[in-house]
Order: sequence, then C-alpha cells, then structure tokens
Amino acid sequence: MKFKRSVVIPSLLAVYLSVMAIIGYPDFKAGATSPKEYFGTIAVTLIVIVLLHFNIRHRDRLKHRHHCVPEGSTTLENTPPLHTTD
Repeated sequence: MKFKRSVVIPSLLAVYLSVMAIIGYPDFKAGATSPKEYFGTIAVTLIVIVLLHFNIRHRDRLKHRHHCVPEGSTTLENTPPLHTTD
C-alpha cells in the first residue's frame, strides 16, 4: 500500500500541531497565553496545513500528467501544455 505525500505530510504536521497544543495548554489555562493567541495560532496552522495538502496534491497531479504519454503516441507532442504564457 502506497501512501500519498499529500496525505502523509499534512497528517504528520497535524499530529505535531496537536502535541504542541497539548504542551501549550497549561500556559493557556494559567493565563500566560491569551485565548486569541492560543486558538488563533492553532486555527492559522490548520489552515496552512490544509492549503499545503491541496498544493501537494495539485503538484502531484501536474507531475503525473506531465509524465503520462497518451495512447498511440511515443512522445508528448500531442499533449496540451501544462502552463501557458500570456
């Protein structure tokens, strides 16, 4: 079973975020960290992890599309370009 990078890397980062949130919880509970800072940091980090997931997935799809050769063709001449320059 092959794991996709777009799932593994964000999952590991989410686990790391969970551990850091647990470690920082006593400071939040004691009042050393404001709720806005504590939950804001968690929320922003989660958003970045989700965006990273979609970015990696998009790059993997582009890489796969670039390396696939259409049936009946031995070159990539008939494939549409990945990026257009306007």
